[in-house]
Amino acid sequence: MSKKKHAEHDSSERWLLTYADLITLLLALFVVLWSFSIMDKKAVEQAMAAEFGGEVSESIAEGSNAVVSAEIAKQLKQQKRAEAILRKLRESKQDSLIDVSYNLGKITFVIKGDVSFESGSDVLTSPVKSALKAVRTYLDSLKDYPIEVDGHTDDIGSFATNLDLSTRRAISTVNFLINEFGIDSKRIVVQGFAYNKPIVPNTSVENRRKNRRIEIAFKTGETSKIIGAE
Repeated sequence: MSKKKHAEHDSSERWLLTYADLITLLLALFVVLWSFSIMDKKAVEQAMAAEFGGEVSESIAEGSNAVVSAEIAKQLKQQKRAEAILRKLRESKQDSLIDVSYNLGKITFVIKGDVSFESGSDVLTSPVKSALKAVRTYLDSLKDYPIEVDGHTDDIGSFATNLDLSTRRAISTVNFLINEFGIDSKRIVVQGFAYNKPIVPNTSVENRRKNRRIEIAFKTGETSKIIGAE
């Protein structure tokens, strides 16, 4: 009889153990939450620095919104600049000579080959010189960026002949930029590619016309594509 009463007494007190465990867990949770609430920003930065090495910038501690916003602003600025240049060329009816576009990290002027040079010549034509002069203000604002000038031909003739011609045409364009706009030659890289980088297959007269070109790329430096710039 006494054994039965003892068993009933033990069973009736088991809920106290469960309740005590629950209270202990809640207390531990409150302690952890309280410790987080009193941690200051400096302590977090120090902890991150210790974990990842070196200093942790304020932008990382605060979040990346400011960094992303600044990058978007840079890309929008360059895209709008390219659009303004192209609009100026259209207003002066010279966009058939030069195309302008922005793609990540560079504003590119494409001087169309069928109007920029006479066949086999490396002398830049007067209409193209006039078109570049028409956007002088924009070129002046870009001339402090690194510049790459590339010459391209179609596939008619030998590679050696086209390599020589594409290089001479690129050099001719560079000389005009230096003499007319005062661009520092140290900022310019000149390359001739012959027919190795066509924008369309050299399978027709029209395609070959498109492939004959000079590209002047002003490297504006953006590296992370955030907006849909083309």
